[in-house]
Amino acid sequence: MKRLLPALAAFLLALAATGPARAARSNEVTSPRAQVSLVSAANAPKAGTITLGLLFHLKPDWHIYWSDPGDAGQAPTVSIVAPAGAKAGPFAFPPPHWLVAGGGVGDYIESGTVLLPFTVTLPQSGVTAIDAKAEWLVCNPKLCVPEHGRFHLALAGGASAEADLFRAARAALPRPSPYRATIAPDGTLAITGAGLGRSVVKGAHFYPDDPAAIVNAAPQRLGFVRDGFTLRLKPAHPPMTAAAGVIEITDPSGRMQALTLHAAPGAAPPPLAGTPLIVWLGAALLAGLILNLMPCVFPVLAIK
Repeated sequence: MKRLLPALAAFLLALAATGPARAARSNEVTSPRAQVSLVSAANAPKAGTITLGLLFHLKPDWHIYWSDPGDAGQAPTVSIVAPAGAKAGPFAFPPPHWLVAGGGVGDYIESGTVLLPFTVTLPQSGVTAIDAKAEWLVCNPKLCVPEHGRFHLALAGGASAEADLFRAARAALPRPSPYRATIAPDGTLAITGAGLGRSVVKGAHFYPDDPAAIVNAAPQRLGFVRDGFTLRLKPAHPPMTAAAGVIEITDPSGRMQALTLHAAPGAAPPPLAGTPLIVWLGAALLAGLILNLMPCVFPVLAIK
């Protein structure tokens, strides 16, 4: 017991020093369409930087836009007001959704609860508060409303109660694709690699970084090739010589993985041939033979 006392005292001192996690969240800007606030992954800067995030709670049927909004819309923006000289980096966007609106307009959107992390570079140490302003466009299928807000975020030190939000956001970000990607002049995007094929790919959709690369409202027909699959994109300005963006691949269970890719120019690979008719006829003949040779069939044949 005497040996445990020093260790217990050290643990209690460390706990008292760190304290419980404290909120690292600004005031909330509220509208009938969304609630928006500025949150921090930490409660103090580290090495001259701090990771912040614009947190959206969007009402049902309302959305904001991805980094490439598609045919219409505008992605959110943020800038730092104080301290002077602080610079905000780009947002890290989660995978988007595809929305085709009236008139053949194809958009790439975010809905529900959305955290857009970004890194702020600070000009000095000892920063205990950050002021920022942001603008965003929030839409439903019939209406778009421009919104804006100013945020004051106090950094109280210690652990951030919002740290789990950032961990979940990082886990959801698209990761670099391990597969080979090529784009043909006619817009055929081919993704090939071990583990891809009909049994594991139920659906896929490509979201380009360049809003003018493809016809955003056009469907993307899925096909299969040896060790992979293809998507038939509709080039906005053929021929296509490059394609960069995010591809979302959904398996038969409904699980989706989002991957960033840069497709190099290349001819479309040949599609997988369907099963020849002779194979189906052979299978049917074999099944018939097996059925007639089963022991339980013999009495029936004798009666006949």
